[in-house]
Amino acid sequence: MVYQIKMDDAFVLKEIKLNKEEIQKEKQEIDILLQLEHRRIVPFYGYEIKENALLLYFQKMEKGSLDTFIDANGVLSEKQTCLYTRQILDGLNYLHLHKPQIIHRDIKGGNILMENSSSVKLSDFGVSKIISELTEARTHAGTFKWMAPEIILGEKAPYTVKADIWSVGCTVVEMLTGKPPFHNLGHPQRILKMLGKIKPEYQLNPEASQELQDFLDAIFIYNPSDRPSAYELIDHPFVAFKYQAAVT
Repeated sequence: MVYQIKMDDAFVLKEIKLNKEEIQKEKQEIDILLQLEHRRIVPFYGYEIKENALLLYFQKMEKGSLDTFIDANGVLSEKQTCLYTRQILDGLNYLHLHKPQIIHRDIKGGNILMENSSSVKLSDFGVSKIISELTEARTHAGTFKWMAPEIILGEKAPYTVKADIWSVGCTVVEMLTGKPPFHNLGHPQRILKMLGKIKPEYQLNPEASQELQDFLDAIFIYNPSDRPSAYELIDHPFVAFKYQAAVT
C-alpha cells in the first residue's frame, strides 16, 4: 500500500494506491471516519474510489503534524504540552465513550495535527478498531515505539482502549524531549524491557513539575486495567490545573 498527501486551500486529499481487495479492507477507516464528529477529531469530508485508488478528503490543518513542528522548532514547554495533552485526551475520551467504542491504536506526534498554535486534533484512523460485543482487538497495530506493552507482548486477553492511554504517555514524552521512551532501543531490547516490566526510560527537564511526573507515572502501568481512563486523566492535576494556566 502506498499513499500520498495532496494539499489544497480548502482540504487535504489522502490518496491510497490499492488493489480491489485492499480497497475493501481500507473501508474500515471510512466506516470509522463517517461516525465521528468532534472538535478534537480532524473533520472528514468524504471519499471517492477511482480505479486502483481510494481518495479521502479531510479538513486542512494549517500547521501540519505535531512531530514535524517539533522537528522544526524544538521540543515544547510543559505549559504547551499540557494544553495539547488535554485536547488529545478530550478526543480520546470521545472515541472511548463512543457506542461502539473505538480504539485509535496509533496515537503519536505524527498523527496529532495542529490547527493553530493553540489547537490540535486527532487524525489517521487507518489502524483504528471498533470494539463491540462481537469484535475484539487482538492484532498488532500501531507504531512500535508508542505501542502499549499488552499489544507488543501479545497478551492472551484482547486489549482495550487503555492501550491508547499508554500511547498518550509516550506522546507526552515525545512533546517534551523530541523522542518517545526507549527511543534508542531496537525491537528485541524493548521487548525484553517490557517483559521485565521496566519503567519506560526518558529524561525530563530537571525543572519538570511534580504534577507532570505523577501524570506519567499514572499512565506507564503495565497492567492496563490499572491505568486511568482518558476521562479520569482529564481531571489529573497536570492537565486540570495547568491547563487553566495554559489558556489564560
